[in-house]
Amino acid sequence: MRERFGPKARIETTKRELTFDFPFGPAEVVDVFRNYFGPTKMALSRLDPASQKAMLDELAIQYGDLADIAVHENAAVPMIYAAPPLLKTVFENLIDNSIKYKKPDQPRARVLISCSTDRDGSRRYVTVSFRDEGIGMDEQQADQCFYKGRTTGEGWGQGLYYAKYVTGLHAGKIRIGKEYTAPERGAEIIINLPFVEESPDV
Repeated sequence: MRERFGPKARIETTKRELTFDFPFGPAEVVDVFRNYFGPTKMALSRLDPASQKAMLDELAIQYGDLADIAVHENAAVPMIYAAPPLLKTVFENLIDNSIKYKKPDQPRARVLISCSTDRDGSRRYVTVSFRDEGIGMDEQQADQCFYKGRTTGEGWGQGLYYAKYVTGLHAGKIRIGKEYTAPERGAEIIINLPFVEESPDV
């Protein structure tokens, strides 16, 4: 197995591809991290309470020379349960896409990031939305962008494939906000992550 962590990070296996959809909760996710990464990588993949707002504010500064990033928090949002080094690379991938796929007449990418709370059945989530004003996606691109080997000519899929993988390891979900996403309008990526209160002690 090879690992490379960074803005364009991805995780590959030499024998098999791991699936994204995990039908279990955060307690089992801890075991997935331990079994997959092993003790030498647990420092990078350890799940801890984390503030996604603090992470996003830091990234807004980090990308200040390349993009106009606004981070909005809709009321007080609980902390999430995450492996910050991995989750940060997901956020970086999404911002990198907004920069790469800005409109030709835009000197800088414009990204609105919002944080809120949501519920899916009996489970509660923190929802993080990344919305840009770039070239956007058509319906076919939106349906295929999370799948490795099914990218379009514009190359959307590699970073979003990784983003879906890591979000799945956090017992979360990721999707395209199709009500907003359209060609020449922009794209929206929505991530749901479990509350700390619904996550186990590690």
